[in-house]
Amino acid sequence: MWKVSGRRWREGCAGAGATAPAWQRPPRAPPARQAPPRPSEAGQGRATPRQRRTPRRRRPAVINGCRRGGAAVPGKMASRSLRLLLLGYLGVLSYHKVSGISIETDNKNVKAEEFKEAILSCKHKFSKEASVRIEWKKLQSRGVSFVYYNGEFTGDLRGRAEMLNTGIHIRNVTRKDSGTYRCEISARSDERQHVGEAIITLTVLVAPTTPVCEIPSSAMTGTVVELSCKETEGSPPSEYQWYKNGVALREKTGTGSARAANLTYTMNKKSGTLLFNTVTKNDTGEYFCEAFNGIGLSQRCSAKRMQVEESSSQKKTNYQSTSEKDFKHTKSFVI
Repeated sequence: MWKVSGRRWREGCAGAGATAPAWQRPPRAPPARQAPPRPSEAGQGRATPRQRRTPRRRRPAVINGCRRGGAAVPGKMASRSLRLLLLGYLGVLSYHKVSGISIETDNKNVKAEEFKEAILSCKHKFSKEASVRIEWKKLQSRGVSFVYYNGEFTGDLRGRAEMLNTGIHIRNVTRKDSGTYRCEISARSDERQHVGEAIITLTVLVAPTTPVCEIPSSAMTGTVVELSCKETEGSPPSEYQWYKNGVALREKTGTGSARAANLTYTMNKKSGTLLFNTVTKNDTGEYFCEAFNGIGLSQRCSAKRMQVEESSSQKKTNYQSTSEKDFKHTKSFVI
């Protein structure tokens, strides 16, 4: 709430042309009397136009927020100032009025192989003649970075990208180019400013590299043995296939011939593991793994032999069973 002393209001109102209070005004001199017009001069007793008395105008009760007599009206002045301020603010808003532009793209999810080209399409529909401003940005977890700004490319795309109207043509794309891009177009006309945007995702497809395989050189029968195969460069992620002595191992699906064969292993093509719950001597052989994701050529690790040997306890058990058989055979021969 505004607090203004009476003296200030009186001074402000006096400055605005309002009359001072009665107790502050000097005494008025009585008006001089004028003789009534003579009939001969006024024309049969009628007053001339100049002599006619003009009706006195009434002064408004409030002038510029002040009452007659100098008393101020702070509430009305505040209301008037607030209205003027609000009208000015609304005028600014109407001047910067914003509406949308229709923006289209040929492909919202672009996929391109590494070291080849990619096109990020961005088209706008704006028939009126106006100055158009185009910006491209890349949305990242750590923030937003400019790709195309003020008529030129920035960052990694400088020197290997060019504009196709309002779209982008990228040459020799790399895995670092993968991400989400935003095309922003603004057009200013005589009446208003128009703004629109489109979101495009670029996925760079990368062929797998040579996987790293872990294959034990030896194992004991009856133990749990796991072989692993992994590569991390492929995009999309690679799948894996294990081979024994050059023959692809079957995946244990629980149905068909794989189930009937009573396999002693479990192969996971997603994780690249080959698990033997109870390895046997029949599992001895040369193993290698192959990684593939449909991009480029598949890659394989070097083959390595895994030798499965009987454990000492198993050898002792087999020796005892053999001795018993020989004893029974000798005994029956003596009889």
